[in-house]
Amino acid sequence: MQSPLQKIFLPEDVKVHRKSMTWEILNVQEHGNDHGWWFRNVVWVDPCCSIVPRSRRQYDRMRMAEFKNSKRLISDDARMYNRNLRGPKESLKQACFEAERISWLMVLARGVVAELMLPPGWRVTGEGMAAAVKQLPDTLRRMLGTDTPLPRMLFTDRGTGVYTPNGHIVSAFSDAVTRAGFRTYWGESAKKQAPDMGDLLLHETAVAWFRGRMKREKPQVYPWLETRLQCAARAARCVRHINDNYDGAGLCRGFPERLQACFDTDGERIAK
Repeated sequence: MQSPLQKIFLPEDVKVHRKSMTWEILNVQEHGNDHGWWFRNVVWVDPCCSIVPRSRRQYDRMRMAEFKNSKRLISDDARMYNRNLRGPKESLKQACFEAERISWLMVLARGVVAELMLPPGWRVTGEGMAAAVKQLPDTLRRMLGTDTPLPRMLFTDRGTGVYTPNGHIVSAFSDAVTRAGFRTYWGESAKKQAPDMGDLLLHETAVAWFRGRMKREKPQVYPWLETRLQCAARAARCVRHINDNYDGAGLCRGFPERLQACFDTDGERIAK
């Protein structure tokens, strides 16, 4: 007897969609198997958010939810002690009076990672994504150099603010992409892109790198006292560490291998 892997179940029709998408990119779309093309031309973007505590008790809730849910040595009579109880999982995902949502955009291009903090009140809508895209050229120049020709192909997931549920691109986002001089990989319709492909998308790996580093890079003040400016400075230190120590270049060349692995297993999630 074994516990199942901590991966999310895929319905059969989603697996079929994933397999057909990988075939489309690798064998029909131009440059699908060209590792260098993906490295040179594609910008991977992903809107994300973090929940940060704004009080000591909310910090305690989040800490208990994050660290106290795994199995550990504990006696039977101590299981009901307050310090051994689980924190509410909602504290890690939902903003409230004692927790703030900080939105940010993960950007990955040519082996370089950047995190763009978005303004307070930003929302994942077509207008919100349009505002983020407007900042992309300057962000890429800071990442790659002011004299370097910029990559112009955007690859995102099929999330809110980018595509509608049926795969059509959101007009406000599409207009902003065109005005900024970019184009999306699938054009006006991403119906061929599988809706569940987080294990294949390169920016999801970059997000995992960043979140993991942010946990290890502790705030310089009590976590509930950290301002947005201090949080941005900590994020910048994490990004520098990732770019100095992680294989971002290999990541940006690795999309065809991920697609092939998915195709070879009939659309199953890939091991990473």
